[in-house]
Amino acid sequence: MPEFETRKRKTMSEQELYREYHGDTGTAKKADSPKRKNTKKKKSRPASKEPSSAISNRKRVEEEIRRKQKEAKRSKTYAGKTSGRSPESKTSSSAAKRKAPRPQSGKNAKAAAAKKKSGRYTLYYVLIGIVVIIALTILSTTVLFNIGVFVVNGETIYSDEEIIDACGIIKGENLLKINTGKAEERIVSNLVYIESAKVGRGFPNRLTLSVTPAKAAVAFAYGGQYYIISEQKRLLEISNTPLGCPVVKGVQMILQPKEDKKEETTANNSETTTAAEPEVPTAKEGITLENDAEQIAVGVTLGDDDNSRIRLALTIAKLMTENGLTKDYELNIADTLGVQIRYDGHVTLILGTTAALNDKIYKAARVIEEDIRENENCSLNLTNPDRAVKRPIYENNEVTTVAETEPVTEEVTTEPEGEPEPEA
Repeated sequence: MPEFETRKRKTMSEQELYREYHGDTGTAKKADSPKRKNTKKKKSRPASKEPSSAISNRKRVEEEIRRKQKEAKRSKTYAGKTSGRSPESKTSSSAAKRKAPRPQSGKNAKAAAAKKKSGRYTLYYVLIGIVVIIALTILSTTVLFNIGVFVVNGETIYSDEEIIDACGIIKGENLLKINTGKAEERIVSNLVYIESAKVGRGFPNRLTLSVTPAKAAVAFAYGGQYYIISEQKRLLEISNTPLGCPVVKGVQMILQPKEDKKEETTANNSETTTAAEPEVPTAKEGITLENDAEQIAVGVTLGDDDNSRIRLALTIAKLMTENGLTKDYELNIADTLGVQIRYDGHVTLILGTTAALNDKIYKAARVIEEDIRENENCSLNLTNPDRAVKRPIYENNEVTTVAETEPVTEEVTTEPEGEPEPEA
C-alpha cells in the first residue's frame, strides 16, 4: 500500500473508511467535513440501522488495517519517519552508505584542512628544534662554558696556584671536555700531602677544586731515617727527624724480595734446577707496595708485612690519641706478641699481645693520669687489662732497665674485692 494511503486511512474515522470502501465517498465528505460550518440549524435525523453484512465488512476492513499496521511496525516504517522500503532494502542501503565515502560538509572540510596544516607546522617545528640543538651543542663545546675561574677549597701546605698547576687543567679549556677523574688523580699523585681531591664543574665558567690534606700519623725508624706515614699508609716524607710523630721501631722498610728463578741445564739436558737468589735478606720482615710501585719513594702507598705491623702501628697510634696520650712516645712492635711503648721518656707500657688493645690503652691512660707522678720512672704491665701492675725502674749506669731482683710492686686493679688476685 502506498505511503499516502496509509497516512490517509489513519486519519479517517471508521465511518469514512466504510463509506470509502463501499464507494460512497461524496456523501461522507459532505457530512463529516470539519471545515464547513453551517450557520443554519438542521433537523436531526434518526440514525438508520446498518445491515449485518455491512458490519461484517467493516470488521474485516478493521482487521486488515490492524494487520497492515503491525506489519508496518515490524518493518519500522512509521508514518513521517520512513520511506516505506522493506527492512532488507534498508540494510543494504546502510551497508552501501558505510562503504561509500561520505561527502564532507563545509565545516568538516575546513577542520581537515586545518589539521593537515597544523601537521605540517609541527614537522617544521621539529626540524627547527633539531637545528637549534645542534647549534647549541657546537657552541657549548667551542665558545660557551670555557673555564675562566678556579676555586680551591681546603687548607693544605700548598698554595692555590700549586694545586691548580697539579690538576693539569688551564684556563680556556671547555668544562664539558675535561676529565675530572684524571685531574683528581694528578693532584693526589703530584702533591703527596693531599689525601684526596674532588674536581667539580660550576657553569658557566667555574672549576672547583676541593682537597683534603694528608696528616702524618707515625714515623717508622729504619736505617737512620724516619719514614713519615699517613693514616692511609701513604709515604709522605723521608726525613732525618720524626717531625713530631710517634716513632715506630721493628718494621723493615724494604720490599719483600722477589725470587729470580734461573734455569740451569745439565750436560744431558735431562734435569732442570731452580735457584732462588733473594736480593735483600730478612724477606719476612719486609713490606709490600701497592698500585704496582717498584720501590719505596715519596708518594707511594705501603702494603704490609706478614705480621701486619704497619696496620698495627697505625691502630695503636689512633687509640693513644683517642685516650688522651698525646705526648711523645716510641712504639716497639718487632715482636707482635710483646708490644711495648715508651711513653714520655719515663713510663714503659707492656701491652703484650695485640688482643684487647683498646682496653689496655684506656687502662694505661687512667693509671698515668691518677697514679704516676711526673718523671716517675716505672713500668706498667697491661697484659691483663683488668689488672695493671706498676713497678719502678732503676737506672744502671746510663741505661734504664728493669731491676733483676724482685722489687716491691704496686698493683692497680679494677677487680672487685673478695676475689683472689693472680700472682704478678
